[in-house]
Amino acid sequence: MIFSYGVFEKETKWPKEKFEEALVHEINHLFYQELRDDEYDPLWLSEGLATFMQHKKKKHEYKKQLKKITKKILNQSFEEMSEDSYQVFTLFVEFLILVYGEKKILQFIEELKNGEKIDLVFKEIYKKSFEELIEDGNRYHKIT
Repeated sequence: MIFSYGVFEKETKWPKEKFEEALVHEINHLFYQELRDDEYDPLWLSEGLATFMQHKKKKHEYKKQLKKITKKILNQSFEEMSEDSYQVFTLFVEFLILVYGEKKILQFIEELKNGEKIDLVFKEIYKKSFEELIEDGNRYHKIT
């Protein structure tokens, strides 16, 4: 339904001007699920990747103050998510891709698909813990 321009504005919270962005975002969820064998977690990675691609793979200039990246926010469930959650998810993914490259995030996804524990995968791929990468992400985005 969302892929139909004619019903887009009626069926979503987005204005018609955002149709292309929303389409890119939703299609990226489909690609992510394909990479993860229909898994949707971690949620921060799925939503962060979709929003990063929606932003055309560039550092996004947010109009409002940036929220601090925290493990608590990154571990939120879909029901707990807010607009701020999307921002934090995207900031973290943006940092991982723009600093470490797309190849590493694809390796990360592949290891998760293989059933590896997320904390071990961060150490293996990025040579840092989840917590260290969160701290680095906040420094990268100049969030205090």
